[in-house]
Amino acid sequence: MVEHYPFKIHSDFEPQGDQPQQLRKSWKVLKRGKDIKLY
Repeated sequence: MVEHYPFKIHSDFEPQGDQPQQLRKSWKVLKRGKDIKLY
């Protein structure tokens, strides 16, 4: 059985540069059930 655990990321910092675009892209990939690599 697969369990889902919702999560929320909290940070005192705002995304800069291309980070907002990359975050949106990563979120779309995760929502499709794919894995992502974090560096």
